Amino acid sequence: MFNAIDVFFVFVLLIFALMAAAKGLIKEFFGKASVICGIAAAVVFYGRLAFYASNYIKNEIISRILSFLVIFIVVYLLIKIIQHLSAKIFSSEIMGGLDHALGFLFGCAEGLAVIAFLIVLMRGQPWIDFRKILSGSFFYKMLADIISGPSLYMQGFFA
Repeated sequence: MFNAIDVFFVFVLLIFALMAAAKGLIKEFFGKASVICGIAAAVVFYGRLAFYASNYIKNEIISRILSFLVIFIVVYLLIKIIQHLSAKIFSSEIMGGLDHALGFLFGCAEGLAVIAFLIVLMRGQPWIDFRKILSGSFFYKMLADIISGPSLYMQGFFA
């Protein structure tokens, strides 16, 4: 049921789960969300702001870079403010314990996502045959339906 690669995957899962449990759900979630949402918003909207900024900044490259940075910083700070307000809800001893327990579960989900990503890389790349290693893996069997599409896409990408 478990093989050598599963021991490594359990180690990865535990690292993510314990790190998230130590931080708590609020810090872990909002810490990642602030960066991801900041980048996503900046990528989507920097062109619109750069259009208006070009009236004041004549260099187009600098206008685009500053627009990207301004949007990223604004979204990042807004999410950090929401994190700070949410942290007050979880400041009591009982709610703090819940925050850390939910952080553990969030870390498990993160760990599973990383494991799925690693399996997709192992299956999708054409240079090393990992079929024998993955064949008896508990995690591979558990995530097989989820990773089949991305793995095929990667195989087509390298073909």
